[in-house]
Amino acid sequence: MLKRYFIPLILSVALTACQKSEGPIIEPPSGLPALRIHTEGGNEIGREDYVPADFSFYAKDNAEEAIWENVVGKIRGRGNSTWDMVKKPYKLKFDNEIDFFDMQAQKIWVLLANYADKTLVRNYLAYQLADNIGLPFSPSYHFIEVYVNDKHQGNYMFTDQTEVNPGRVEIPELSPSDNDPDVITGGYLLEIDTRVPDKEKPYFETETFPIRIRSPKEPSTQQMNYISEYVKEAEGVLFGEHFEDPEQGFRKYFDEESMIRWFLVSEVFKNVDSKEFSSIFFHKNRDGKLVMGPLWDFDLSAGNAMHCESCMDPKGWYVLHHPWFHRMYDDEGFKKKVRDMWKEYKPVIEQTIPSLDHITAELSTSQQNNFKLWPDFSDPNWAVKPGLPSYKSHVDFLRSFLQTRIEWMDEQFREE
Repeated sequence: MLKRYFIPLILSVALTACQKSEGPIIEPPSGLPALRIHTEGGNEIGREDYVPADFSFYAKDNAEEAIWENVVGKIRGRGNSTWDMVKKPYKLKFDNEIDFFDMQAQKIWVLLANYADKTLVRNYLAYQLADNIGLPFSPSYHFIEVYVNDKHQGNYMFTDQTEVNPGRVEIPELSPSDNDPDVITGGYLLEIDTRVPDKEKPYFETETFPIRIRSPKEPSTQQMNYISEYVKEAEGVLFGEHFEDPEQGFRKYFDEESMIRWFLVSEVFKNVDSKEFSSIFFHKNRDGKLVMGPLWDFDLSAGNAMHCESCMDPKGWYVLHHPWFHRMYDDEGFKKKVRDMWKEYKPVIEQTIPSLDHITAELSTSQQNNFKLWPDFSDPNWAVKPGLPSYKSHVDFLRSFLQTRIEWMDEQFREE
């Protein structure tokens, strides 16, 4: 059973309503919730600096009464390659914690534009699958209409910020003074990100990856030394002679089941970033092992990555060649557990196809309105498969890719 639904829910927010917001109503209305954003002075939104704004949230895009309105906060752009696209993704930061849908109240939220994914649903499907097979701290996923300064921006996916916080990555958040032996072991939120050496971010490098420290945001020298040495030691054991040892091998450092769950979702979608590039999140709880998750950034997956030739083929291994997973797969016990977990989750994985059909049917009006605003079905050409001139053709391609992919993976696991 799905934990979350994108069907609009009536929310309860402890805020006092002010005057009704006025703004354009799209025709025909999509029936999705709507977020109306008004920046201070109508200022444009940039990538680096927040712009003050007020926000109003509606149960439906054509609703006359807001669930809550004129909530104060700020907004800026977000993303790397996605920020250079014409439809912009955003990061919201409210002055007070605000709840959306069935999610815990938070100050920071994310609006994914999904511009490069012409089906609009790859992130949704991947997060849903991760959620349903129990990958820790999988992001929430809800579709929403977005308006900025009374101008419709189209269909967005509303989701969590990847951060340490109750309701998100629920591990202890270290302060710079948390350096005693009984607390320094966690928590840490980490990301494999090949771009960090070019940025002023706290990170360290192992023999295989640069690893960004997402939390704590400003690690102390002791914390930096602890987590970098722990990960390096874990990797050293993984590539060492006795890595298969059940007690002193890689399982001493890596949480095996989360590794497999993350691998299965990433490999089913053949996500371009998941092999070794970026958005590969993992975390370490206090006195715990390295745990994969949360999942993130799947718009360039399932045949939507023309810059990666092997990613366009629904057959063949891809994420398995992630250096850590490839080494673990040399362990016959790990390989057997992958096969067993595939068998266990196969019925859930196969539900991705009917879920795709259900979601795209629900988005019928929203996607039509969205592509009136952003009509180029081939942009960006480095990502989007050419020759698909309509929403339906992109959805049909995604369905075919996933069907073939799941069948191919099932065949491999039966043969091993």
